[in-house]
Amino acid sequence: MLSQREFQSVLEARGTLILDGALATELEVRGHDLNHPLWSAKILKDDPASIEEVHLDYYLAGADVAITASYQAATLGLTEHFNMTEDEGKALIKRSVSVAQGARSKAYDSGIDSSRRLLVAGSVGPYGAYLSDGSEYRGDYVRTEKEFQDFHRPRIQALIDAGSDLLAIETIPSISEIQAILALLRSDFPDAIAWLSCTAYSAEALCDQTPWEDVLQLVEDHRDQIIGFGINCVPMAMADVTVKHLSQLTSIPLVCYPNSGEVWDAVTKTWHGERPDEGLTSEQSSANDKALALELEQWSKNGARMIAKHSPNMRYIYSQESLDIPEGVKVHIKTRQVTVEGPRGKLVKDLGHLAVAFSKPSAGKINIELHHGSRKNVATLRTVRTLINNMIIGVTKGFKYKMRYVYAHFPINVNLDKDNETGLWEVEIRNFLGEKIVRKVMMQPGVDVEASKNVKDELLLQGNSLEAVSQSAADIQQKCRVRNKDIRKFLDGLYVSERGNIEEEA
Repeated sequence: MLSQREFQSVLEARGTLILDGALATELEVRGHDLNHPLWSAKILKDDPASIEEVHLDYYLAGADVAITASYQAATLGLTEHFNMTEDEGKALIKRSVSVAQGARSKAYDSGIDSSRRLLVAGSVGPYGAYLSDGSEYRGDYVRTEKEFQDFHRPRIQALIDAGSDLLAIETIPSISEIQAILALLRSDFPDAIAWLSCTAYSAEALCDQTPWEDVLQLVEDHRDQIIGFGINCVPMAMADVTVKHLSQLTSIPLVCYPNSGEVWDAVTKTWHGERPDEGLTSEQSSANDKALALELEQWSKNGARMIAKHSPNMRYIYSQESLDIPEGVKVHIKTRQVTVEGPRGKLVKDLGHLAVAFSKPSAGKINIELHHGSRKNVATLRTVRTLINNMIIGVTKGFKYKMRYVYAHFPINVNLDKDNETGLWEVEIRNFLGEKIVRKVMMQPGVDVEASKNVKDELLLQGNSLEAVSQSAADIQQKCRVRNKDIRKFLDGLYVSERGNIEEEA
């Protein structure tokens, strides 16, 4: 279990933590029947690999936190429906943590930066989830504090023993259950940290109609353990206004992960109503994603620091690439125009056509971020990272291409001339295939060219911009291409023989 200080360090480094969204809905999409009182806990028992796959997909899609499949897995329910002893029930709850941890390990193996800390939150659902009648959305069940605590204690103990980083106490609908859980944490699990999220009657009140002011007064007394407070499983339309209202009442980091606006039928274990992202064309889906991204930004502005979206079709929730800035290099980014300055000079690149965001968590690091992008959009992140990294290499080491003259009968002659007005180099290729015509190629700005002093029939291209150097080399090679000849047999021309840096490593 993380300490509060460790969690705050993760939150500060990330700015906003992305939660992993809808586990059960993803399982249904993949063909699993969840028409069972214990819902995803049944899949946890019968097919844990499927749950690990969902966790992994969310991690790879940009989630920072996986919420375990223990929402319905209270020992009381496991005993009733699976005929398990309490110890067997605890073992199944622990499995939910190990499954999420396994997905996390695979996510790192798949290339996620090991410096980025992925978390596992142990899900603690309300007493109403055990009742399996939808009462977690009404808050109309009444139990004593001891009954609530006896219900929650075994699961919380199992989640902590299994190594959860924190607890996700979710969908709590009543002030009495909140009070019982907070007292239990203080008495039995004083080192545990948790976020507490509730269902809402309105933007001003908990599901049992207790005003948020009264709820937060109770929560404030437990800030040594409650690291986040907010709402989940509320309609999207209610999310923003509720977060805004809560932000005026507390400085606790807010949590917001609404549903899609459908209504849960506890009898059939299904959602009813039209999903806002169902049946959309790719263009409509893209527009829907952009609208959602704006909503997420608004939640963040209103104080939400942990957010997610119930949308099984939206796989790439949040993606990020990080890049370290070496000493002696300055990177300035304004309106997606990137300027990199270093010992060898300055390079500027306009990335305004790409829908990415930039942040600078520290002086020596920049993050390239994308919310709710497609697979193609996510690939763009890696491209942007590579482009900026090449700019950094350019202003520190520069780029050098070597090109060799290849000919069978007619020796190729190359003359170099620099235009005094533009400062650009021009390459003249003569006697190619014995031709009388002169083939001329203008180099890209910032590219210097010279004949090698040590190697015969070799041309050297140098510059700070990899794009400019490589494009100049490509232009030279294309200028010598002969139509209607098989390049595998007809090799005359100028070709890149070696790529490297002007200033090699010591």
